[in-house]
Amino acid sequence: MNYLAFDIGGTNTKYAVVSEDGEILRKKIAPTPESYGQLLRFITNVYSEERPSPYIGLSCPGIYDPGRNQITGSSALAYLIEKDIVGDIREMLQGVDVFIENDGNCALLGEVWKGHARGLENAAIIVVGSAVGGGAMVNGKLLRGAFLNGGEFGYMLIDNDVERESFHSFGGKSGLNGLLAFARKNGYPAANGVELFEMIESDGRLAGLIQKQLLYTAIGIINLQYILDPAVIIIGGAISRNQTYMEMLERAIDQVMKKRENYKVRPRIVPARHSNDANLLGAVYVIKERIGLK
Repeated sequence: MNYLAFDIGGTNTKYAVVSEDGEILRKKIAPTPESYGQLLRFITNVYSEERPSPYIGLSCPGIYDPGRNQITGSSALAYLIEKDIVGDIREMLQGVDVFIENDGNCALLGEVWKGHARGLENAAIIVVGSAVGGGAMVNGKLLRGAFLNGGEFGYMLIDNDVERESFHSFGGKSGLNGLLAFARKNGYPAANGVELFEMIESDGRLAGLIQKQLLYTAIGIINLQYILDPAVIIIGGAISRNQTYMEMLERAIDQVMKKRENYKVRPRIVPARHSNDANLLGAVYVIKERIGLK
């Protein structure tokens, strides 16, 4: 049996036909529709073209409430909040079942199924995109929390001046938008993450500036290590494929750890095995788990 999975993002949406054993057979990307109605039509049209099986998996930005089976807050797509997307698609595609999960959790579940978290009871993922998302598994279960904010690592306050009442988030400091803004402030107008790290390869001053800025990311990772105690912290997002970024992040962790000699557990970080495709695999894993085929 093959499955249809969507990874709905704030800018673009990927979709793929995925086999029973997790092989991505076909994958496409398109701009994310501008309205809820357009999104529904987009999903149903793709399904009508593909028709792989009577199941659709959705990886969605925002807080997912399992009790209501809806995205209920903090979404990059405001039009998803409080909408019954599952029920609406089911009504439009009679006989098709739909499953939904938060995008950070999908990224983690993709790695649980076919990646670096396979066989682990405790793992976390930090998805570095424009900002920072994530997900965590504790003792074999997704961490959701009392208010469903488990895994929203980007909201951690990481650079704070109490005297001035100035507070900055992990997502703002460690996401690509934050790194790009920092680079531009220092005279390096990179257009995107790819261009930024190409510039780093040939500019020692910029490399030093970004290396220091990545200390904020290292601090966040070390905090998560001592809060959640995962066996591995996976770095997701397209940036995780950049070897220079991963090497700089490892050095930043070492730099912080050297200043904290009583911290005996150094975080183990690895790039997501499936990079940006982890969300698609996770959406399929959610289908299989909820219909009892996992």
